[in-house]
Amino acid sequence: NSAPQDIVLGPDGNFWFTEYNGSRVGRITPAGGVTEFATLTAASGPQGIAVGADGNLWFTMRSANRIGRITPAGARTEFPIPTAGSEPWGIAAGPDGNLWFTQYAGGRVARITTAGVVTEVGVRIATSFPQFITAGADGAMWFTESGANRLGRVNRKGVVTKFDLPVPNSNPTGIAAGAGDTLWFAMFDAAMIGHTSLAAAETPFGDCNGDKDVDAADVTRMVQILSRCAPCASGGAAAAGCAAVGGSDKQCVAADLDRNGCITAGELTRALPLPPAP
Repeated sequence: NSAPQDIVLGPDGNFWFTEYNGSRVGRITPAGGVTEFATLTAASGPQGIAVGADGNLWFTMRSANRIGRITPAGARTEFPIPTAGSEPWGIAAGPDGNLWFTQYAGGRVARITTAGVVTEVGVRIATSFPQFITAGADGAMWFTESGANRLGRVNRKGVVTKFDLPVPNSNPTGIAAGAGDTLWFAMFDAAMIGHTSLAAAETPFGDCNGDKDVDAADVTRMVQILSRCAPCASGGAAAAGCAAVGGSDKQCVAADLDRNGCITAGELTRALPLPPAP
């Protein structure tokens, strides 16, 4: 029993799957032809699999504590994870071009670049048991914590936020992004399917780059917009340059508290928890 675990449509039009007991990654054509590729490390326990931005297949090796990469032609490479015995489980491509994965025994999430550099993020909680992970419509990665009975969210900078589920001891497992700003997830022990809106993680005032927090880079951008709309600071009509504020700056415009088309010095102070950059 090879114990196939996860499956994904590959960039070559075939389906790729993991074999936990077989320590192999398999490829099956739409016509049903199967080819198997053994992992470089024996007894590796391949678990989750996803397509990376580089066009390769990336998979977790739960027993070997590694992340594997296999090209559509079958060339394999393996990358060790810093935390020993972390048991990598789910994996998904992120909007930042990296692959993000959960560490079931490691109690945290991590990302790996397509060059193979691993970064572990968040505070380790050994009994949280993160399992599956997916990209949300808000540009963050969302994951389930089966042991902690909650959903987790990690943005591109590695800032982690946790959301408790209302059904106790539900044991959340699988998770997927739905239409609009929704997330759907399975609750194994509750025998239920849940869904939630991402409104709880909506963009705060002053978030210029859409990463869901306000930092020095946002302050710099806000100051640039303020200087372009300087005549507004005196209470006059919006300057001609203010008409250009929008598009990629739409989140910054959230700090225009009186909605007059520009951001004044007073609004900048109220919207940002940090002092303007020099």
